[in-house]
Amino acid sequence: MASLLGMLAPVLFAGLSLPVASLFLPWIYTLAFASFALVMQFTFFAQLRQMYATRRSNVHTVAFFHPNCAGKGGGERVLWSMLHCLGNEPSLQASNFCILADDLSGKSEEEILTDAERTFGISLEHVKSRLSFHFLSSCRYSDPGLYPRLTMFRQNIGSLYAAFEVLSDWGTPHVLIDTNGQPFIYPVFRLLAQCQVITYTHYPTISSNMLSRVRDRSVQVNNSANIARSSLFTSLKLAYYYAFAFFYWLCGRCVHFVMANSNWTAGHLKQVWRPASGRMAVVFPPCAVTDFASLAFEPRDPVILSIAQFRPEKHHELQLEAFASVLKWWKSSGYSAQYPSLRPRLFLVGSTRSVADEQRANMLKALAKNYGLVVEERATTTSLIQDGDFDVRFCYNVPHHQLVNEYLAKAVIGLHTMRDEHFGIGVVELMASGVITIAHNSGGPQSDIVCPADRTSIMSPELKDEHTQQPHEFTGILAESSEEYANAMIRILQDYRHEQRLGKYFSTLQHNARHQCARFSEEVFYDSLKKHLIPLLVNSQRSVR
Repeated sequence: MASLLGMLAPVLFAGLSLPVASLFLPWIYTLAFASFALVMQFTFFAQLRQMYATRRSNVHTVAFFHPNCAGKGGGERVLWSMLHCLGNEPSLQASNFCILADDLSGKSEEEILTDAERTFGISLEHVKSRLSFHFLSSCRYSDPGLYPRLTMFRQNIGSLYAAFEVLSDWGTPHVLIDTNGQPFIYPVFRLLAQCQVITYTHYPTISSNMLSRVRDRSVQVNNSANIARSSLFTSLKLAYYYAFAFFYWLCGRCVHFVMANSNWTAGHLKQVWRPASGRMAVVFPPCAVTDFASLAFEPRDPVILSIAQFRPEKHHELQLEAFASVLKWWKSSGYSAQYPSLRPRLFLVGSTRSVADEQRANMLKALAKNYGLVVEERATTTSLIQDGDFDVRFCYNVPHHQLVNEYLAKAVIGLHTMRDEHFGIGVVELMASGVITIAHNSGGPQSDIVCPADRTSIMSPELKDEHTQQPHEFTGILAESSEEYANAMIRILQDYRHEQRLGKYFSTLQHNARHQCARFSEEVFYDSLKKHLIPLLVNSQRSVR
């Protein structure tokens, strides 16, 4: 390159003095080097595209990126329900499916499938013969626990290792469906592997709410007190969030179609990704509401039930604080002497997916004791039996049939305390079961599930006849502070004290809630997939033939 420029220099600079010509030479060399680098980059890019294209199977293949497919949360229910639907779809019988999973669970393919069928009550028989797994060793690099600082960015950079491991060691799918939420892999699969990229997004990785909380210096799960107290750290974190939001927007531009799990999630994605018209749809996650339709509304036990994984964002601390206030009221109001058999108890039901989850559960036990609550020491999955002297019971990894028949069938109050929950399958299960639900006044529960909501019962624990006798269309109660949760629970327990039955007001609320939950059934989920996802896969399948 340098010798070529040396030969051309006399021609290019003919008629110019040597000092003047020398002024242009550095710029010419820089431009030449940049052009050469750009050509090489595009050449390498084209070679990668060609290589990955040759690794694509002749059989139409749909890959699901869901490393934690062995988990037992709401995201996993979406994955397995989606596979159940696609496996039973006649127009997709020529398609194969593959789950891109991590190799950390230590479970075999057969064990993962058996656990999924048992946990979620979903049959996978029609898809097993066409379903395979590819276990990725590099998924460990996207573990947020590895990155105490700059977690979102470093976690997503780590996911790129998994993306290139898929393309290098396994092959190139025709369609990639991300049900896990790893946006940095989208450009790799769309631009390099030339896949159709579809995402089922449970929550936006970054949203305007997150930015506003940092800007307002509010202490939250994603904004520590050390950062909130410092103007410098707040400014640096805002700059980091805005930079990440830009990269998140670029990744969103590589998605062909977006399924959002709630109107709350869709609203935030529209702000950040700005998808083209017709490229986004709200597809509510599947909830097994038919499993709860036969549960009787009464009689019920004086049990307050929480269904949530033991993770920081679920905010179990708020539940324990509010319940401590309820128990204090029960002991001081005379109800403990007048109705000793109606002693309220809090059951915390959730899965422990890791050592960190178990450590958090132990921390919550210690917190409950600090509030003066009697904690049942043994870890249990036993039935909702109220014998023994305890106020709080921790129940781990309860099977689905037991959760329905022994917990949801008997509890009278349900708690949900996560701020900005993207949807809230646990809230739907509580409401469909006839459990009077008190959910956090934000996110999916506010926008889609508890609609319309009772905001009167949180004001005061005192019952008013004119309030409890009037007809209404409320489906649940929304609260935010510990005091509001405690007031609502006390109000329900006051109404419940006679013969373990609820009065007219809350009985009507039970019926309204169950009717509302029909919007979130598995049948509605399958219909949404047939409307939005299956046509895309059928068109992709035709391109292979």
